[in-house]
Amino acid sequence: MSENRKFNVGRQSEQLYNEELYKMYESIRTLLMIPEEGKDGPESNLHGALWLNLDKNELNYYNKELNAWDIIFRDKFRIVDSMLNHFPPDRPVQGQLWINQDVLMYYDGLQWKPIKALMQDGSQINLAVFEDFIILSPLHPPGNTVVNDPESDVVVDETNKSQFLVPNIDAGKYFVNREYRHDYEEINKVTLQYPKEMLNEKVSSWVHVNPGKITNIKKQLFKVDKLNQTIELDPYNTEFYGFRRDSAFGHFLRPGDGAEDEGDYYAIPEGIQLSYNAAQSFDYVLAVSYEFSWIKSTGRLNRTSSERITTNYYVGGFGGPINVFVEGYDLENRYYHYDTLTEMLEITDPNMDRDFEISIFEAISREYGLIRERTLDGRGIIHLRNKYRNPLVFVNGQALHSSLGDIEINDAEGIILVNGARRDMSYCVMELDDVENNHNMFVKSGVVNEIVDYQGVIRIPDFANVIPEEDGIILFVDGLLIKKEDVVRDYSDESITVNGLERGQEFILLHDKYHALQYDESRLHSALVTGRVDESLVYMNEFLICNDTAIVTSRTMEEETPEAVNGEIKLFLEPQQDVMEGQFKIWDEYNKTWQDLDADTLAAVKLIAFSYENGLNMIQLNIDHDENDFFDVFAYSFANHIEKPVVIESFTCENQQEFNIRHHFIHGANSLQVYLDGVRQYDNVVTEYVDGSGFKLNAPFTGKVTYVIEHPEGGAQKACTREVLDHTNVLAGSPNVYKTNISLYPGRVTVYVSGLRQPQESYVILDNHTILFNDRETMLIGSQDNYPTEHVRKEDGEIVELNRRQQDEILVEVRQKFDRQEQTIQVKDIDEYDIGIQKYDLPPDIIEAADEILIYINGIFTGLRNGIGYVKDRSKGAITVLDGNYVELMNNDPLYTLFMLDVDKHFLWQQRHDGQPYEPKINNKVTLEWR
Repeated sequence: MSENRKFNVGRQSEQLYNEELYKMYESIRTLLMIPEEGKDGPESNLHGALWLNLDKNELNYYNKELNAWDIIFRDKFRIVDSMLNHFPPDRPVQGQLWINQDVLMYYDGLQWKPIKALMQDGSQINLAVFEDFIILSPLHPPGNTVVNDPESDVVVDETNKSQFLVPNIDAGKYFVNREYRHDYEEINKVTLQYPKEMLNEKVSSWVHVNPGKITNIKKQLFKVDKLNQTIELDPYNTEFYGFRRDSAFGHFLRPGDGAEDEGDYYAIPEGIQLSYNAAQSFDYVLAVSYEFSWIKSTGRLNRTSSERITTNYYVGGFGGPINVFVEGYDLENRYYHYDTLTEMLEITDPNMDRDFEISIFEAISREYGLIRERTLDGRGIIHLRNKYRNPLVFVNGQALHSSLGDIEINDAEGIILVNGARRDMSYCVMELDDVENNHNMFVKSGVVNEIVDYQGVIRIPDFANVIPEEDGIILFVDGLLIKKEDVVRDYSDESITVNGLERGQEFILLHDKYHALQYDESRLHSALVTGRVDESLVYMNEFLICNDTAIVTSRTMEEETPEAVNGEIKLFLEPQQDVMEGQFKIWDEYNKTWQDLDADTLAAVKLIAFSYENGLNMIQLNIDHDENDFFDVFAYSFANHIEKPVVIESFTCENQQEFNIRHHFIHGANSLQVYLDGVRQYDNVVTEYVDGSGFKLNAPFTGKVTYVIEHPEGGAQKACTREVLDHTNVLAGSPNVYKTNISLYPGRVTVYVSGLRQPQESYVILDNHTILFNDRETMLIGSQDNYPTEHVRKEDGEIVELNRRQQDEILVEVRQKFDRQEQTIQVKDIDEYDIGIQKYDLPPDIIEAADEILIYINGIFTGLRNGIGYVKDRSKGAITVLDGNYVELMNNDPLYTLFMLDVDKHFLWQQRHDGQPYEPKINNKVTLEWR
């Protein structure tokens, strides 16, 4: 051995004497290291080296290929590590767990499913109690169990009737084989019974749908390929109906397993496979797919049925232009023709018979057509051919006015936006302002809120002068025209009423001064009134009938192609005026093209897809029927629907004092809010126009004007109650405690100090009339330097600056809208465009907010609007701001701005701080309000 050999250098060291020990050392050398600031982990060169992240209590290994530290057993931990997330975890693995609103779910490789327990008798009710959608088929009786309801009058006879447990009778549908049945007996809300003799060798099925969480219903119509029974459509949350080419009636298709229970179809990886029998029995298949909210549960189901419905047609004649009303609904103009020479009215609707009551409404000027477009937020667009000063709008026969918040008039673009209206709904726009006679027919609108002797009344101050007894009067209630003989006038009480008028109903009152609006009555067609409807399923007798939402699309063929399924039928509408025209096409998957329909297919589709139409609050039947037909209607109002959306509009002005706005509001209902450069203005600054068409400021203004219109809801007369507090409201001896005249309970309180929105944390409600502000150092009263600095000459000739102060005023508002939520977060990041739900611990339902999210930065209102100023990104779980002005507000540090404008002052500041430049300090309080 050489005497010169050294054992203290490199791997010949006595500590590191072989390759194995070297790897062991490198693998644990980094275990307890603390990374340098700004780095994701310590430095390492060995793949598989270990590092314990003490901040997160996570054991990591070094991935040399990615040059990054990764959590050990990440895929295994993914089974449980996102279990408490508000939103479904990204890239879930089979078996992963997630708690969804207190229900434990697991991922089966395709979808999230609830974890449930089996009942001893094997009944199916336990399979559906947590589901938003499920088809129970075959529906088995629960053993020999008889479920009795002590409060029910139904006599249970278990000898000749079968009982079935279901999740919810009100929300589901019962089928026997392929027929819809409504004639079952309801034992209680989870139990029905049906005669055994009617079930002999037949299969019972139940379709359960949770109406509270529905956000959309999509209908698709397919032509059956007799040689290839596959329809490449995911059956998840979907029910199917079969139609024959010569019938408008859909038969329920029962799912099977493809083995012991064949059913009418069974699920395959590509979609569904029709059974041979079903494929040969039916020529078309309608798929009804439901989409459900993760969080919201405010959807509603209105079920309407009728034992007798009559349809008729009528004739008549009056001077024009005219509108024809049927049962208070404005009849679509394409269904009648008026000859001014003969004064004859011809009804051309082929579905109407004789014996109608008619009302004729003579208009000053008007136009009509079909709605062809919708906005991103689901409002129908009416393109005007004429300009209107004060229009009354009829959509699918119902009267709407901007003062009620149902429509929005945009004079600049010549359009009217209609809440909830869909494509191909008919419209008519009618002028109410008679310029030639200097008379505006519009008197007032609002909500009935007064009951006298169990009868709703509408107050009209100075009634005799507003509408003299010899003048005509026109009244619409919930959009329907009331017959003139049904309107009861009481001049001594200064009110009008209608038999059956109830609290909460909306009204529009017009003054027919010159009897320009005249109408007559005879028998009218009765409509199926459902209340608010976004989409519906209608059963006529034992079968489903279909509306055109299954085929009509406003998208182009190119836009529909990526999602098209072989045999799918679409009606691509073209922008033709006043008539519904378009191209009927069917998708050919083999050739990847949209093909024309042959004559037989076209006739069948027209027979199937136009049996009825959805109105705003009713179902209009187009199918032939008589008094012996039974209709059962499932009218769904989606979970993301709200009654009266908030309106936000901003614009800039220069030295302007009076403002005519394109949205109407109800005068005196505390609906209007005005902000100047984001600062809230009070009633002593803003004067509302009596007709709700605009407002006036107490002085000219230059800058950004934002107005918000919040309509009263739920039968309320006002959107909120308001009071302005000043030093006179201070409780003696407690400078930060104020007494109010309005009651602060019950309700939601919002507060502005000198026009700046205050976080809820800044004040406490002590009792019904007392509010305490927490921050005593903020001198709420007398702290605002908002008068211009004055230069005053003293007696000795010296000129000095004099700062005046105006006392702060506190605006308190109390709302009865308890569905609204508010939260203030602290944002310190620069260029923060994403407001993350988990990052700021916001309630997850803000992502599914149905109304505008009101966003304030340090009390300043931003005026951001959904889809324009911000978007709600469910995939990221964040509110992403699109407006650059928002970040400009967020990054506002007054001292930093001063230094950027005055270099000398910045230099002096640096001299006092070791030469270091000033770094902006971002500390914003962002207040969010939503519902």
